[in-house]
Amino acid sequence: MRVETVIAIVDPELQNDLVATLHARNAGHLARIVRGERGDVAAQFRRVGIDPERLPATLAQADRALIVTAAHRSAEIGWLLLQRGATSVWIVSPDQEWTVLDDMTIAIAASAELPPRPVPPAHRSGRTFRPPKHRRRSRHVPADTEPKPTPSRSEPSSRS
Repeated sequence: MRVETVIAIVDPELQNDLVATLHARNAGHLARIVRGERGDVAAQFRRVGIDPERLPATLAQADRALIVTAAHRSAEIGWLLLQRGATSVWIVSPDQEWTVLDDMTIAIAASAELPPRPVPPAHRSGRTFRPPKHRRRSRHVPADTEPKPTPSRSEPSSRS
């Protein structure tokens, strides 16, 4: 194994949502699902480059695990998986050192009640902002304006 790897225990119901979330973050092509029903779990982890002898007991007994070889984005991907519902998440270093990501902060934030949604403002059409005398019937008809007085022919011209 050459890069950091994120390993998460996931529920089967959340598997598709988690993979879709990874695809949205441009990491979906780096993801792999390990399922016990596909065969030997230790062999599946060995193919990814993880020593199966060092697997935590909870991971060895899990029904499904999600493996993401995210390299420099491993912390971001790990927190994202915790936020989206992964049960447990570990980051495995290239030296096979396992680091557990703690979800205490996320659990506290998720238990807080959300404030009520504000009432949206009433919709007002743009036409109601113009006074009636300045409104146009269409863009080709100019707004109503006061007629300009036309000069009468009886008045003497200033050019005389």
